[in-house]
Amino acid sequence: MIKRSQRSMAMVIIGLLVSLVSVSDIAIAAEKTVQQVEGGAWHTIALQSDGTVWTWGDNSEGQLGDGSKTERDTPVQVEGVTDVVYVAAGTYHSLALRSDGTVWAWGWNVKGQIGNGSTKDRTAPVQTLNVTEAVSIAAGYQHSLALKQDGTVLAWGDNEFGQLGVGDDLTPFTHTPVQVQGLDSAVAISAGSKHSLALKDDGTVWAWGYNGDGQLGDGSTKQRFTPVQVEGLNSVVAIAAGDDHNFALKQDGTVWAWGYNKFGELGVGDNLPGYITPVQVQGLDPAVAISGGLFHSLAVKDDGTVWTWGNNWEGQLGDGSKTERDAPVQVEGLTDVVYVAAGGQHSLAIKSDGTLWSWGLNRGGQLGDGTETGRVAPVQVYLKQTGSFQLSDSKSYEVGGSHYEYLLYYGSILSPGQYLSGSWSPPEGFRGTVTVSMISTKGEDYDLTLETVGENNRSLEKTKEYSDGSEFSKAEVPEGFSAEWSVKGHSDEDYSQEKVFVYVTTQYDDH
Repeated sequence: MIKRSQRSMAMVIIGLLVSLVSVSDIAIAAEKTVQQVEGGAWHTIALQSDGTVWTWGDNSEGQLGDGSKTERDTPVQVEGVTDVVYVAAGTYHSLALRSDGTVWAWGWNVKGQIGNGSTKDRTAPVQTLNVTEAVSIAAGYQHSLALKQDGTVLAWGDNEFGQLGVGDDLTPFTHTPVQVQGLDSAVAISAGSKHSLALKDDGTVWAWGYNGDGQLGDGSTKQRFTPVQVEGLNSVVAIAAGDDHNFALKQDGTVWAWGYNKFGELGVGDNLPGYITPVQVQGLDPAVAISGGLFHSLAVKDDGTVWTWGNNWEGQLGDGSKTERDAPVQVEGLTDVVYVAAGGQHSLAIKSDGTLWSWGLNRGGQLGDGTETGRVAPVQVYLKQTGSFQLSDSKSYEVGGSHYEYLLYYGSILSPGQYLSGSWSPPEGFRGTVTVSMISTKGEDYDLTLETVGENNRSLEKTKEYSDGSEFSKAEVPEGFSAEWSVKGHSDEDYSQEKVFVYVTTQYDDH
């Protein structure tokens, strides 16, 4: 953090150069809003309006897709995917659908749920094989689904309980997509822990896979290897699968539930073990959105309020308590909500202004508020907005076969969560060293980070201080790697029109 009282020779350098730039020259990131958010067991994935994907929380299996297995308690951008139109969170893996109809995946892959022909975990996105013209995606515990433009559904990953819908469980898993049998005209899909759902264009709902708690809704607890129709449902416009329970939203705004209910997650006023056919959730109509988590559930009513029910051990119901509820209760302080998502034991909501809110379990940083403190009421999540550094001055020279370069950049942090970033790579065939130092003309509280990036790995370098209190960081950069630095506000209040300067020194040779 820059000390407000700092005085240094670097300030003299800035005094000489500040006349070279003006506030009007500063590149400012366009305002972005959150379009979609989904929760995994201990991680969260969000899609921004510019088509970028952001993740946070547990990263033990690489499910954040940032090239590391480092846990994050604030959002980081997923590397290598752009023009994304939809995202999905499995238990420990993640999916992204691009505008060209291809699917990209990363994270846990023990049963081939990434779909790239292997069972090796991935810390950065890889393309799922043989998927084109996809229009939607879904992710469960160890399996994944894609809905194609022609109404057919592809599935891959674990098939122990028939959740791939290929007609049997003799194939224990597949690491490339296969077509779900006997299903066409689908318009929506959802994946539970070990079962799958589809909504057809005639308003009927179909299910397949594990059925021990009635999660297929066909009046039995018999496992199914191909889709069967959920009993008594028509005029359905949306579906949602929790781990072992499900919801259907009908055209009239009523919500219907079936499956596991030990914690009251069906919202029907009791905690009977399970329901094998759909029952109506009370007190919600008219609802406009639904979601199911591990043992809890969420809905948005047409007035923009959020209602929750089920298990509440970690405050995931957001009503200010940790009391289990078997019927819907209102989430405190949230209005104008248009989208909700339930993670394992945390909850998420997007308001009409594009802001993102979270509550519940936060032991892995999955709430994204910069802490690991659980919340019983919603807190706002700030997705980083990237600003650009502008080059102000540079010098370079060679001595004894070594190349030296001195670069001065400037920019401004103008909004909460925004950061400024830059990078450097040694030329092909060379290795190098980069040193980055940061100065704020008005002593604003900003933080500097420097990471070396390469071979699907990230290494965070230590930040130190010069005698005047200004921050710097230094990194060795091997051939083929890059150094990436960023500057952000120390808190949400640290942003203004004032300039931030970054002084970068690089040296590289072929020794």
